[in-house]
Amino acid sequence: MTGEIKGIGDTPIQFRYIQTGINKIDTVVAKGDRFRYVAQKPDDGMFDIFIKNPAWRGVWFEAGNLTVSGNIDKPEQLKIKGTKENDLLTAYNQTKWAYRQKAIGQSAEVVEKLNEEQKLKTWAFMKLNTPSVTSMYLLNGLTKDPSLTIEDLDTAFHEFPPQIRESYFGKKAEERIEIIKNQPVRGKRAPDFKLVSSKGDSVQLSQHLGKYVLLDFWGHWCGPCIRSMPELRAFREKYKGEVTMIGIGAEWGEDKETWLKTIEKHQANWIHLTDFQFDRGEVMKAYNISEFPTYFLIDQKGVVVARENNFRAIEKIVTETKVFR
Repeated sequence: MTGEIKGIGDTPIQFRYIQTGINKIDTVVAKGDRFRYVAQKPDDGMFDIFIKNPAWRGVWFEAGNLTVSGNIDKPEQLKIKGTKENDLLTAYNQTKWAYRQKAIGQSAEVVEKLNEEQKLKTWAFMKLNTPSVTSMYLLNGLTKDPSLTIEDLDTAFHEFPPQIRESYFGKKAEERIEIIKNQPVRGKRAPDFKLVSSKGDSVQLSQHLGKYVLLDFWGHWCGPCIRSMPELRAFREKYKGEVTMIGIGAEWGEDKETWLKTIEKHQANWIHLTDFQFDRGEVMKAYNISEFPTYFLIDQKGVVVARENNFRAIEKIVTETKVFR
């Protein structure tokens, strides 16, 4: 890989990747805006180039000579060309960032409309460029969009040839599709689980059946999650004795102290659990958690009553259906 990035001068560039399960970072110092790097093979076929943290660009590991061009002030828009998959990924990223530029300073309504347009463009790009590893990579990302049907996702997946379905992102997409097929929805039994609490004891969901359970999938880093804390406290006070509240944190191991302090700061005096695997743990997968916050209301028998991303929607369901009598 050779590159010229305007404005980078003689500063370090990081290349991050996972190799044999270990996170690795290679550093190359640019000279007069120019650099050269020989990539190491990553486990997932992709490495990331960081030129202005936290901005980065993904790069496919392919045999060939890659060229990188762009500006340090727009690191997300680097043009990486020279191989089939990187040409495709660059073409897609240019359209993606065009939508993000349009969204700057717009109202929430306009941003939502632009996001919907971008999703449709992504789907169209994925279909147009099937079969390619880039399209499978995009399909894997699209599996986290709750508006797409499992039928469409499954059909799109099986349009790829076996060698791409067996690739790293092919296996990830297949796993996501199976998770969606088996996810707990209204009327279906909620998967049981056991995790360690913020107090150090082991807590199992089935131990709390016999009355309603509210699961709150959240994170200390999640603004909407934190803004919902006062409503959650009020809900707990109002329905004390009728519902058990359990928070499940999307946290890493290094976030433990911050997670505990956040619970204390916001007086979230209910059960809190985490496996310190962020959103990659078995519980997050079983419940198909791709957005935060996500709430599940579960009845006395362990059956899902509701799944929502807005807590007021949960309150409305409780009020209108009078589930707590």
